[in-house]
Amino acid sequence: MDYRKYKWLLIGTVIVAAALILLAQPWKGKKYDISSLLPDDTGSIERIRVNGIYDTLIFVKKDTLWYSGGELMYTRSVNNLLLAASHLQKSSIVPRQDIAPYGYSVQFRFYGKKKELSCFRFAASEAGYYIFGDQSEYAYGVELSGYEDYPLEKIFSSNADHYRKHQLISLMPSEVSEVVVSPIVGRSFLVRQHTDHSIDVFDGVSGENITDALDSIKIRMLLSYFNIIRFGDKIEQGELSPSAIPETPISVISVKDFEGNAWKFEVFLWTRDENEAPDMFESLVIFNDSKEYYSINYYYLDLLMRGLKSYQ
Repeated sequence: MDYRKYKWLLIGTVIVAAALILLAQPWKGKKYDISSLLPDDTGSIERIRVNGIYDTLIFVKKDTLWYSGGELMYTRSVNNLLLAASHLQKSSIVPRQDIAPYGYSVQFRFYGKKKELSCFRFAASEAGYYIFGDQSEYAYGVELSGYEDYPLEKIFSSNADHYRKHQLISLMPSEVSEVVVSPIVGRSFLVRQHTDHSIDVFDGVSGENITDALDSIKIRMLLSYFNIIRFGDKIEQGELSPSAIPETPISVISVKDFEGNAWKFEVFLWTRDENEAPDMFESLVIFNDSKEYYSINYYYLDLLMRGLKSYQ
């Protein structure tokens, strides 16, 4: 028996098998390891820099709390970012140019006490979620185990309000299934978004489908207003002067998501004193039939208070 012949045959078989494995899953090699992009020991991270398209956020850790510009952040949101970043799992690999243009793109830099520990850019495209480094030739498809259907851009956010306290609601436009706007001035209407993200709009009085008569861009912008709504303070009725206690809301807004959760905002003018005009910047809001009021800046409520005519 020619053992040398069988030896070389065996070696050849192993080489072919290895090549087939690499061809089947080319991203499994060390060259395509994403661990260097991700934060490893999240407890050692002292500072985070978030570079969005328009904004840059810097979070600094003091004891167990996170601050930005001296303002105390909602620690849970920052910790969720760290937890998600450290647990991202690679699902695919593609040439970086193949996923452009991005629908959403944010860079995250994580620092220890003395140096940068990791850095990656998080991008969302029609094909899914990806991360890559500044000099990466490839982009790595990623997923978060147990949250495959969750919109990861809600965690990997560059919106400062996402990380602030006093958040009442946070819905991506794609999560909104129904909105009812009932202003005291103007005609009420109902917006219904379907699972394929098509939208129908109905007159709040007649029930007529009036979708074609409205500006679709303005309607979709309305859905984006539920991305973040924050309040300033909670105010008990006993803290308001009798003249400041509102009677009739200037607008009532109801919203539902696809999971059946519902929220309601009753918006009132805030007259702090009977001899003063209503506050130009803040409103009083009863949220979900609460017994107390919430002070909310009109910045968050702008489109939500307008009647049907504003969308034509």
